[in-house]
Amino acid sequence: MKPKIHYVNSYRDIPANIPTANDPTMQGLSIPKTGDIYAIKGKTTAGYLQHEIYHVKKNHPTKPRDYRDFISQEINASYFAYRNVKQPKRILMELRAIFNDVTANIYNVTPRQAMIAIHAILNKLDIPNGWSNDYKRLVAEYNRAYARSK
Repeated sequence: MKPKIHYVNSYRDIPANIPTANDPTMQGLSIPKTGDIYAIKGKTTAGYLQHEIYHVKKNHPTKPRDYRDFISQEINASYFAYRNVKQPKRILMELRAIFNDVTANIYNVTPRQAMIAIHAILNKLDIPNGWSNDYKRLVAEYNRAYARSK
């Protein structure tokens, strides 16, 4: 599907009937089913926009049935953005969000399952050094939080 980008002044300008549209921290959002992308002027980065374009082009479901598909979608969308506009150069915040989404917010899988899946997806890609360093930080955080030794 071809993306249709709608530039809005604020998250308040995103139609209220769209789930998660009422989040003042968002840069924008995409609805792959319709091809619509809402980008907030002055807030949406080129990398974020490319990330959402990838979701629309691949017609990704908002919540795939399998958490591994969710992880793959999110990491691959960011990788697409990186390849196109060299953003994001760092990915720690996104990796944390993915980890939290699959362990608590959306899927409720074990932290170990989440880390294994994140590692497997990243391993398939030729990731930049910043991403590699951020993944190592996520592993260190995971090890501290779950009392795992190196």
